[in-house]
Amino acid sequence: MSKFWTTICVLGFGVVFCTVFFNNYVVGYNELDDKVIYFNLSSSILCIVLFIRLLLNKQIILNLIDILVLVFVGYLSINELWHSRLYNNYQTSIILSALLYLVARQLIICQQNKAGILFSLSLMLLLTSIVEIIVVFIQFYDMMFNKSIQTLTGSFNNPGVLSIYLGSCFVYFFHWYCSYKTETLWDKIIRNLIIFYLLLVVVLLPSTQSRTSLIAIAFVSLLIIEDKYHFVKTIFKYKKLIPIVLAFILIPVLLLFSYRYKKNSADGRMVIWKSTLLVVKSNLLSGVGFNKFQNKFPDYQAKYFKSNPLDAERFSDKNDYVLNDYLQITAEGGLIGLALFSALLFVIIKSYTTHTEKNAYIKASFFSILFILFTACSSYPFEIVSIWNLFMFFILILSVHSQQKVCLKVNSVSSAFLGLVGIIICVYSILMQRNIMNAKNSIMSARDSFANEDYDDAIYNYKKAQQYAPYEKVILLELGKSYLLKGNYNESIQILTQAQQYISDPFLSSNLGEAYANLDNYSEGEKAFKNSIDLMPNRMYPKYLLFKMYLKSQQAIKSKLLAREILTMPIKIESAATIEMKTEVYSYLKR
Repeated sequence: MSKFWTTICVLGFGVVFCTVFFNNYVVGYNELDDKVIYFNLSSSILCIVLFIRLLLNKQIILNLIDILVLVFVGYLSINELWHSRLYNNYQTSIILSALLYLVARQLIICQQNKAGILFSLSLMLLLTSIVEIIVVFIQFYDMMFNKSIQTLTGSFNNPGVLSIYLGSCFVYFFHWYCSYKTETLWDKIIRNLIIFYLLLVVVLLPSTQSRTSLIAIAFVSLLIIEDKYHFVKTIFKYKKLIPIVLAFILIPVLLLFSYRYKKNSADGRMVIWKSTLLVVKSNLLSGVGFNKFQNKFPDYQAKYFKSNPLDAERFSDKNDYVLNDYLQITAEGGLIGLALFSALLFVIIKSYTTHTEKNAYIKASFFSILFILFTACSSYPFEIVSIWNLFMFFILILSVHSQQKVCLKVNSVSSAFLGLVGIIICVYSILMQRNIMNAKNSIMSARDSFANEDYDDAIYNYKKAQQYAPYEKVILLELGKSYLLKGNYNESIQILTQAQQYISDPFLSSNLGEAYANLDNYSEGEKAFKNSIDLMPNRMYPKYLLFKMYLKSQQAIKSKLLAREILTMPIKIESAATIEMKTEVYSYLKR
């Protein structure tokens, strides 16, 4: 690969790394994230350029890691299409990350100076990480002195996700710092940049209060220090027992600390995991489909709460993620998906442990992968495109240096065909991003109109968005709400009933119940309201709406029973709205 193509590859990865700077939830669903849209556009363009260069290669060489990456991503894609047959933008991100991994590896392994290319790619990652930590520092300043924000989220929507991104880069550059040799002025500048980033992460990361990331950083950092200085190995005679001893001592202690630090949060996770097991049992082999958990989970959670009412009172809420990526992979991909992912991890670990000449890039990447895998036990790093991109980047570094035997060689004709297929996929992705951006812009315009109570204009813009994304859940849900508030109840029922085919949502059911109640269809309204209550039993509003419908339909006995239930139900956080609802219900009973 000439200097020109090397420069294109490095700068292209730098542009892709900039995905982290875009807001995570502008509209409200993963498929419409600015991060996802930007990643799909930037990675598609870079893949097209690199695929053109790859067409000049005589063959494609794949090792076992490459094959398992392609098989795992291919399975997720086929499984998702099997379950829904609809376009999924985040699934496109996963496919593009695999294509980018494949084409970048093919071009890098042909070069003699692999270390130089990886150095440049790592430098690009360092620069983007520094920009992100500066954004976090500015937020920290506002939080401490201006009190304008409550938590640190950086360019993400959640402090936990931010901590995983910062921690992944911290582990990578901490090992790089431990093994980096300063010989020139340029080396000293880079080393100082690394120190700057590491210090800011150490100072700011505790403010995210992310237990998983803090424990993972501490644990993996100790492994890095031990790998560098061999403190433990010089003390213990039986070196092979060291990992076992550390695992039995440190892991239970860290888990106990994590549980006691935020007991309610930990108990809430346990409830989510128990509910998710119902999803797994019902869809054991192939799961519910990639990125479909948030659509299917509420129904299974409702079933769990019927059998465990005490958990429903304390922990029920709307969850988009399992908060354990291994369990989420099983729920969405079934045992087949879990087996493929486990096989990939096994081969990665085996490739590292059997490598005879581990350089700084190999070790840094492996420790970063360990960090991400650790956080995946109680969070959702693989559901965030920026972190998944980092994960694939670290696998790329390991695969480039892998000493595994070549498993498959593709000749020039076949490689040209595969290159053309890759280009077609990327072009299709670019065209779809145009539709999604148009849909997103129309949704934002509709929300502005909705906020100003201009429901006619909101409906117009939601319908316009539907032309670009006809089956997008958020469009159907909010269009149905707009029809409801405008008084077009039949249209609202039609849209919300259509939305129920793609998503199970308590607010959707509440809106559907209101529409039926306004048409005096009390039996269907009662079903919809009760479904909303089942999905989130500890929310007062659906019960209040059902109470109002009982009053309207003059069902006195049901009204009194539900009124007493509303007054006695436990409330986590009392608000003006809950106080107002309770006051109205109390006045009714007093009369």
